[in-house]
Amino acid sequence: MSWYKTSQNNPYNFEVGQKLTYTKKSGYRGWCTIEAINEDGSLSVIDHSGRRMPNFKPVQMGMKMFEEM
Repeated sequence: MSWYKTSQNNPYNFEVGQKLTYTKKSGYRGWCTIEAINEDGSLSVIDHSGRRMPNFKPVQMGMKMFEEM
């Protein structure tokens, strides 16, 4: 199932400005803040170091990227 289809029924209720913590398995460290929620269900985030990541998918290869999910 594509990310777009699963984002239609998003139970996580992400909000702009919300702080999210990466899971250990995600390959990222620390936390990020949601800058925008895109129409395709992806997130534009700014991580703790100031790096911007547009179109970041919260579920990648079947793995949840954030502890809040």
